[in-house]
Amino acid sequence: MSASAIPAQAALAHRPTWSGGGFIDLPDVLSAEVWDRLAAEASTLQGSAIGGGFTNVAAHRDGSFCSPSRFRSCQGGPVLTSVLRDRTLLALVRDLTGLPRLIPVRSGWVFYGPGDHMGLHRDSVKATVTISFTVTQTLGPMLWAPSLRTTGNDALGRLVTEHGTFPADGFEPFAVPVRGLRGFDGYNTPHYRAPFSGELGVLGNFCYFDL
Repeated sequence: MSASAIPAQAALAHRPTWSGGGFIDLPDVLSAEVWDRLAAEASTLQGSAIGGGFTNVAAHRDGSFCSPSRFRSCQGGPVLTSVLRDRTLLALVRDLTGLPRLIPVRSGWVFYGPGDHMGLHRDSVKATVTISFTVTQTLGPMLWAPSLRTTGNDALGRLVTEHGTFPADGFEPFAVPVRGLRGFDGYNTPHYRAPFSGELGVLGNFCYFDL
């Protein structure tokens, strides 16, 4: 992706405060050509994605938290990697979050089939800002709990024990845009994706780490 893929005239979107809301919207920063290439990459890589997930509830040394999950995934290909590394996009994300030391760290595709899910979790410490999007109409929102932002992993473990992998109280829908980018505080804010009821849902994501 070249910097020209981010139109200079594109609005910086409305600015939900990163410190207060824990998310940013970037709906119009990629060109239609780039979106077409991303969709083609996802389609090409779907067959090579491998099954993943967790069968237990655990806190990990990288700061992440997991609960039972099932999905297929793979690393981002050259198109998604170029989006991750685009300097113009990085500068925009730094500006919107107020985090001037962000650096790109990783990208990936997640594929959901019937019944696949992502149990309550939080991302690793390197996911200061997780940017998510989809190239299918079927994926639907994830659920997250901004009120539990920065809640410790021990408390999340108790929450899963008491209310299961998909707790309802305190969680609200968080839409993942189709052909648009949305960033959120995936490390601090617990979130999950309930069992998928469609045939195929494709989630793209990439992460920046605050040095």
